[in-house]
Amino acid sequence: MINRENYLTVRRNLEYRTRVIQNDVGTVGTYWQSLKHLLQWADSKSFKDANKIMPSFPEYLLTARNKRREDDLPEDKPLTPKYMEKVLSHARAFFDWARLYERGYTGITDAWIKTLRVRRSAGTQSRLQLRSYWRLEDIRKVIALKPKNLREERDIAAVAFLFVSGMRIGAFVTLPAACVDVSRRRVEQLPERGVQTKNDKAAVTFLLPIPDLLAVVEKWAARLKRLDGEFNWYPPLNIDGWAGTKFKPGLLKGSYRGRAEAFDGGLKLLCERAGIPFKSPHKIRHGHGVYGVKNSKDMGQLKAISQNMMHENVGITDGIYGKLAEDELGEILSNFGQGLPDQEVVK
Repeated sequence: MINRENYLTVRRNLEYRTRVIQNDVGTVGTYWQSLKHLLQWADSKSFKDANKIMPSFPEYLLTARNKRREDDLPEDKPLTPKYMEKVLSHARAFFDWARLYERGYTGITDAWIKTLRVRRSAGTQSRLQLRSYWRLEDIRKVIALKPKNLREERDIAAVAFLFVSGMRIGAFVTLPAACVDVSRRRVEQLPERGVQTKNDKAAVTFLLPIPDLLAVVEKWAARLKRLDGEFNWYPPLNIDGWAGTKFKPGLLKGSYRGRAEAFDGGLKLLCERAGIPFKSPHKIRHGHGVYGVKNSKDMGQLKAISQNMMHENVGITDGIYGKLAEDELGEILSNFGQGLPDQEVVK
């Protein structure tokens, strides 16, 4: 049984992140998912005695399972090293906060908090990392579908837009149509206009020049322009058995979770129709990043891709998206040295 005081302490920590640190709703949600594991590990024991609980939290995570979908893996799969590292970093931050703002945590030392790390034999370097992202050819299979209804037309346009923009799903579903200028391939990701960006960061970003995808985006934008009133670029729909499906006017206010889940469900149906494996909407952003890094001709273009993804620096972009997938690496190395004069080939 979960210790009630532990649960209330976690809720206070999340409230602190929301009101004091001013983390966005997505970041707070990520911390909540991590701290659920901490609650389950401690069970009925107090967090104040966390340093005495056995097995240790890092050891517990080696056999833990997610209670939700994570990285498109079924719930009975073990946690990935990368995910465990994230959970443990959140746990360290939680105990650092508890020592400062909660009573009774004097037994939780800095030295113990530093032990909350994945052991080397179970770290990211110990397992092959699956490169999961949307490839351009799969995006093209989706946009080639003939939409059966307004919902599918909307979701197909969303798939194309997400790939050429690289937007995060929370920002995308809260994006007003008026913030998109397709003719200039310009997108205003402005929190002051209601766009829920990560850490409330404001930026003007641009759509990649991929003609067939832009054609789908342009067609949808033209349809939205014919509507009266304000609409999100990904508007909700009113489904009426008599009147049919119609756009619901008004901009999204509050949490984007429901709208993101609606797109997630629509995307699954499109993947089924297109005959391709489902990957989450966030993996479309990954596809954008990989495509951008692979096609960058010089550092200037790579920096532009990084800035367009609203990263702090190029190192973040290259670190996340610069690693080649196994099939791409094999293809490059299979042709290695071909075309060079014989004397220049190392034997």
